[in-house]
Amino acid sequence: MFQKTYKWLLGGLSALLTIAGAATIFAAAGTTRTTERPASYAAAMIDLLSQIKAYAAARQPEFEFIGNGAVGLLTSDGDLTVADRQRVLDSLDGIMAESLYYRWTADGFAETPSAEREPYLRALLAAKQTSRQQEKPLTVLTLDYTDRDRAAEKARRRSRTNGFLPQIKAGRSLDRLNRSEDRMEHATGHSVTRLSEAGSFDILLNPGRYHTKQAYLDALQHSDSDVLIIDAYFGGEMLTKADVDSIKQRRDGSQRLVFAYLSVGEAASYRDYWHSVWAKQPPEWLEGPNADWPDSYRVRYWERGWQDILYGRPDSQLDRIMGAGFSGAMLDTIDVYQYFSAQDF
Repeated sequence: MFQKTYKWLLGGLSALLTIAGAATIFAAAGTTRTTERPASYAAAMIDLLSQIKAYAAARQPEFEFIGNGAVGLLTSDGDLTVADRQRVLDSLDGIMAESLYYRWTADGFAETPSAEREPYLRALLAAKQTSRQQEKPLTVLTLDYTDRDRAAEKARRRSRTNGFLPQIKAGRSLDRLNRSEDRMEHATGHSVTRLSEAGSFDILLNPGRYHTKQAYLDALQHSDSDVLIIDAYFGGEMLTKADVDSIKQRRDGSQRLVFAYLSVGEAASYRDYWHSVWAKQPPEWLEGPNADWPDSYRVRYWERGWQDILYGRPDSQLDRIMGAGFSGAMLDTIDVYQYFSAQDF
């Protein structure tokens, strides 16, 4: 029985725009900071994305990245330059646009207000236009939340009209795959080797409802989606290359892409890199808890200690994901830079 409790859920548009949250509770533990804060937290995040992309490209040129929480880095606001925004596009092959049309609220599911949606949408369309001009395709994947059939169909239609890949979830847990007509209709039916070739995707980040790894793998194998986005772990252990290869092959023998979840802006106490002593003696890069997500902690992502966990060593998260044969990684919590930008420390 898979009993561990995980934080899998992506933030949502409202969370992406919310920068209030827990402060640095670890100050009382006597943690010292040896690395100066960056002049621009947004630019520092872009630096990290660029470094990760360059590192992967040098080892597996076909490895791709999807960014969640990256839309703010593509706007003209703040201290970012045109060159900075270009580096974002150079670092990402896809962007996850969460809650673009429908989102979850405390009162249930609701349509995203146009005042929030339209700037978000304009930034996405502008990014796609730039990528077309540069002949470097950028795939936009939309993830909306609603349990109403008419709303789901409306979101799918809007997304397709704008050239995006839609997925609609009737719940926030992201613990099951959809069996929607839209996905079946737009699955390519042939092997997909690049994200830009995909016609459909699905996302399953919480495998806790599956009692065994084989049951989990069977569910993934039976999906017809061109792209699957999943957590790289089951039962606290990373999937093997044989596991990932079995998911990549669809029932008809064609190949699909499988992306692994990787948080770049938060650490989690349920991950295998976590040390129990950090509760009292946190490392310098560990900022403090995210009050909205139990067991999740914001990190000073510009510090080398955290980056060593992300990539660059045999036991780093990205290196292990690449070694397990994943097609790419979905980089989550990119928007943590907004939290730091709001802090005066």
